[in-house]
Amino acid sequence: MKKRMIFLLALPLAPVVILITLYDIGPGISIVENPSSWGSFGSFFGGVLGPLLAYFSLIGVGFTLSEQSRSNKISDKSRKDSLELSLQVENMKSARLKDTQMYDDQNQAFNLALKEFDFINEAGNSAFQSISQNHILGAENDRFLWQLDSFSSVFSSITILIYCKKKLEVLMGYKEKVIAQMKLYKHNLEVKSIQKTLHYNNCVETIAELNRLIKKFEGL
Repeated sequence: MKKRMIFLLALPLAPVVILITLYDIGPGISIVENPSSWGSFGSFFGGVLGPLLAYFSLIGVGFTLSEQSRSNKISDKSRKDSLELSLQVENMKSARLKDTQMYDDQNQAFNLALKEFDFINEAGNSAFQSISQNHILGAENDRFLWQLDSFSSVFSSITILIYCKKKLEVLMGYKEKVIAQMKLYKHNLEVKSIQKTLHYNNCVETIAELNRLIKKFEGL
């Protein structure tokens, strides 16, 4: 491309240089008898050379415009590629942030579920102790039932946030333990109800509530 530009610039200048050289040193021979003929020749040559130079100038302008247009296209493509790359980077950042948020939400939900299972287990043990040792069906029993009912209402919402299969399996294992704990507690209440050894005996209502909660947990 540079060679073409140099050639286009040198082509119209070459005749001018040749004419100046001939005028300065002379041809060395008498081409015409009347030197004034050189003036006429110069006028003729100038008349021809002027349009020729204008023509080459137009070629140069066209070439410049063509190069500018090509440069603009390259620049536009570079800007477009840069914009697409920026969008891809932003999308990757957004996806990474989304994945991080989902991971954090999952861990929080999983840890919350584990704590709730611990609370249920603790409340269940207290209720067992209350009816076995103290023979009282009272506050510990109510707390155990409340803890079961409260957690069963939010358990499904918690598991929705957990996409890790192993974590879900852990929670389902804990759920089965809770169901087994409720069934064992209900069996003890049924025995105590027959023996009529409990104070504040409302075993019938408690057993009915446990049956409802067992079915609710089994459906989760």
